[in-house]
Amino acid sequence: DLDTQRMARFGLALIEAENRRFDQALEQLAIVQGQYPNRTILKVDQAVILQMAGRFPEAKDILEASVRRDPADLYGLFQLARVEAATGNTTRAEALLQQVAQAMPEYPQVYFELGQIEANRGAAGKGIFYLAKYYLYQGREDLAENNLRRASRDRSVPAAMRAEAKEILAELEHINKET
Repeated sequence: DLDTQRMARFGLALIEAENRRFDQALEQLAIVQGQYPNRTILKVDQAVILQMAGRFPEAKDILEASVRRDPADLYGLFQLARVEAATGNTTRAEALLQQVAQAMPEYPQVYFELGQIEANRGAAGKGIFYLAKYYLYQGREDLAENNLRRASRDRSVPAAMRAEAKEILAELEHINKET
């Protein structure tokens, strides 16, 4: 059936990108985009491949247009944040990631990206806090607890983050007592 063929082509584009054959990936994706011209998510997928290829200005242009068209597009916002971080605009990247985290607090990858930004800034304590949340939402409770304990005791971590780390630890303790 036609949709199955189109989705297979989309899958092929992703495989090409994974194998770092970015021109072929973009060619395959362009065919799918031609078949689904109103699927704007495919533009974000194109930007992701461009980003993987190191073509950040092109990726950013597409993502800016996508987010302008739909400010609630969390996938587009997240990918734009990744491009901003990769090109050194960490202040904007952090603001965009915070928007995504507020709308989707259970999305682990947003905390990983925030942690990377903080670690690169030399704010190891804040990075540990975000890493803890990353592990928490991945379901890796032991790693989350260890990092939450570290973040809750680290005086370089802002008081609000230390308090949140303590709250999460207390919640986890309460849940573990009930099971």
